[in-house]
Amino acid sequence: MFDRKRPSVREINISNSTLLRVLGIVVGFILLLTGIYVARQPLALILIAAFLALSLSPIVNIMSKRLPGRSRGLATAIAYILILSAVGFVIYLLLPPLIRQTQIFIEDLPTYVDKLQTGKDGVSEFVRHYGLSDQISRLGGEVSQRYGAIGSSLLDLAGNIFNNVASIITIIILAFFMLVEGPIWIDKFWQLQPAHKRKHGKEVAARMYKVITGFVTGQLMIAALSGTSVFIVLTLLHIDFALPLSVLGAMLGLIPFIGATLAAIILVLVALVHSPTAAVILLIYFVIYQQIENNFIQPVVQAKTTEVSPLLVLIATIIGVFVAGLLGAILAVPLAGCLRVLANDYLERHHIKLDAETT
Repeated sequence: MFDRKRPSVREINISNSTLLRVLGIVVGFILLLTGIYVARQPLALILIAAFLALSLSPIVNIMSKRLPGRSRGLATAIAYILILSAVGFVIYLLLPPLIRQTQIFIEDLPTYVDKLQTGKDGVSEFVRHYGLSDQISRLGGEVSQRYGAIGSSLLDLAGNIFNNVASIITIIILAFFMLVEGPIWIDKFWQLQPAHKRKHGKEVAARMYKVITGFVTGQLMIAALSGTSVFIVLTLLHIDFALPLSVLGAMLGLIPFIGATLAAIILVLVALVHSPTAAVILLIYFVIYQQIENNFIQPVVQAKTTEVSPLLVLIATIIGVFVAGLLGAILAVPLAGCLRVLANDYLERHHIKLDAETT
């Protein structure tokens, strides 16, 4: 029998101070997450206000340079007045016909449901063949029951808006002071940083700022263009409720990557009720428009400021929708773009090279 040497056993000694340090980090992380969860509502207001301030900052910067004394407070006030006036004017023009057409749509919904069930066109035959009549009747009844009383719905909407007035005012005031005092606080922050890191930190912050402002400006322009073009097409096809449908398309257009697809699905389904031919034409329009938007409009408008891959956009959008709904979907992509800037900066500083396709 041969003697087998037992493998040497290494002893790992962990000091009490190391254990306490690790335990402190874990406890601190849990407390941080708990604090974020408890203060999630005010933190959400602060985040929205910061995003609004960053979006308006380029306008304020341009205006302040042209005002006597370069008054940033006056520039911010003028920018607020102009933007709120423009928003109020658009609401004044769009809200009455939007309410009227939406009310007519809700009132006529039972007629559309009956047409889908008893019609003789291809869509009606498809509904009857696959036994979808009950589902369509149930859906139509739920929509009519929930939104049929347009007056009470508007009162509920007004009540919700009134209940959220404090939050809206808080966001506006926070964004105002962020715009006015932001440069001062930013200068103080950079003064606290070591001199040898200051220049590099400013460059990274500038790239992140460019990502956010470029995304906001681009998405607003793309959404406005999408809503306008959809309104023109729906009007030419003589599809009812062109205005509310185009507004819905514009709002969904704010969601990167998947917004236009969601708008296409909803609007084509609505067009099917009106006319199968109109639905086919509308589908062809959306296919062509999305190709133009993805290959020409997006690169030109956004100027590739975010430089986020489609997969990362999709993942960020899904997470954003799950966490904070439509607002989360809109904020997710610029946040992902900022994280990408930080990740690339880390790789560059540590001399880690990746292929262009993976960055």
